[in-house]
Amino acid sequence: MADRIHKMVICSILFFSTSGISVVAQPSIFSGFQNNYAAAEGYYQIKAYAKANDIYSGIYYRDTSEHRAVLGLALTFYHLHQKVKAAEWFMKYLHAEKELNGPEILFAADALAVAGDYDQAIELYEQYLRFDKDNIFIHKKIWQIQNAGYLFEDSAYYHVVPLPINSDYDEYGPCLKGDTLVFVSNKPRIQAIKRVDASSNKAFGTRYAAKLVKDSINEFKFNNEVDIDPFGKSFQSKYQNGRVSFSTNTNIMVYASSFVLSGQNEITMGLFFTEKQNGEWAIKTPFSYNSNSYNIKHPFINKEGTELYYSSDMNGGFGGYDLYKSELVNGKWTSPENLGPHINTFADEGHPFLMRGNLYFSSMGHPGLGGIDIFQINLKNAKKEVFNPGYPMNTKYDDFGLVLDSVSKQGIFVSNRNEMAKKLNDDLYGIVINKIDFPIDISGVVRYKYDDGKDEKSSLYILSNAILELIDSQSGETIATTRTKENGTFSITIPMERQYKLKISHREIGVAIAAMEIPKNPIDFLNHEVVVVKKE
Repeated sequence: MADRIHKMVICSILFFSTSGISVVAQPSIFSGFQNNYAAAEGYYQIKAYAKANDIYSGIYYRDTSEHRAVLGLALTFYHLHQKVKAAEWFMKYLHAEKELNGPEILFAADALAVAGDYDQAIELYEQYLRFDKDNIFIHKKIWQIQNAGYLFEDSAYYHVVPLPINSDYDEYGPCLKGDTLVFVSNKPRIQAIKRVDASSNKAFGTRYAAKLVKDSINEFKFNNEVDIDPFGKSFQSKYQNGRVSFSTNTNIMVYASSFVLSGQNEITMGLFFTEKQNGEWAIKTPFSYNSNSYNIKHPFINKEGTELYYSSDMNGGFGGYDLYKSELVNGKWTSPENLGPHINTFADEGHPFLMRGNLYFSSMGHPGLGGIDIFQINLKNAKKEVFNPGYPMNTKYDDFGLVLDSVSKQGIFVSNRNEMAKKLNDDLYGIVINKIDFPIDISGVVRYKYDDGKDEKSSLYILSNAILELIDSQSGETIATTRTKENGTFSITIPMERQYKLKISHREIGVAIAAMEIPKNPIDFLNHEVVVVKKE
């Protein structure tokens, strides 16, 4: 699959148009292999999963009792992100009463969750806890499967449609800049040397741009004749091209791109900066923390050009790929700062996007509906809780790479959910969000009246200078505090979606508790009127 997280290996095919001869360049490491298993496991070790899968398949269909090949097929299908197929082969292996090691148990559980075999997935997650009993993320995954219903509760507030620019290949890595969508596609390039990513046996990605328009209901659309042109020809890599991100206030763009050491067949991903001058992108500058020892990808830069978020498998993280942040201080980027264990898990995190203090990212470690899910966290909230937006943004398939417009009401993301396709390719989807975007500032007025048990229409009085405390109904924690003005009005910030109570304290009424109903639809979001009834 496309812009997921793995190490890429080069396989080059040379085409000679006059002779019709093709030569496949194979790494010399395989010249000494004595048997097919050694070759398959060699390819697997360097993450050339498509090659390994082909060999394991050949072994199995020559002798279906070869359980080692069954496990090899399960693992390679898993890493090729064909998790439903992986689940079939894992079950075939388990039915033969074979045992899995710790990581293999986790792979099998994830695959079975995607395939919808939730009971078997829970059984394997519980088995994995014998190896890692304190892994809070696995406990959460089990709870999530058992309580998946709430992830479907808000589905009416989202509208998801595939974009018409999708092809028979992978489209991914979206970035919005005004009315332009920049994305990556691995449809084959026209070139004398065909280079493919040996891990997936697919072509490397090339960046493209397309113009967007909006229809009468404000959804992303494309003109009838869409002009899709290569983007940034001057800095396209001959190998892998990744996502771009724009600093709209500074004419700076950051992009992920591959670079290859001389004589090596492994690609390293890093970040590069370019500035627009006289209408052209120029001055390619590498990120100061690029390295041959690890990968950096999925950049996001804020509009001021002072904060940079990215994903990397550098040493010292919590899992495979973690999310990091650097800041521009006195013209230099600070060293990578890991975003911490509340965001990063034992698995992979990637595709960061920041809007109004909310960080959106993808994860295999946080509990979701299966596969890769999109998550959200408000970085300004001290509780640092990760939120899953649920269906239909997330499905049992892989969903990632969300980017939003300037008001967070529509966006584009990547998914391989198209069950009607011959292959589960990555496609671009548009999403319209008719839901409150937290944090949100709400306002209202507090009044009180006396209840003598007789007159239900007794007068309402303004409650000025009252102390208001926003309380989390579940934890009982005070989230925010404010006071009413002389006219009884107030304003308070709701940090995230959950149930709240409002504690009102005033010498005239003592202490009162009111339920704080936060509507999910922006259309229903009116000023709050709180009326406290005081018994006489």
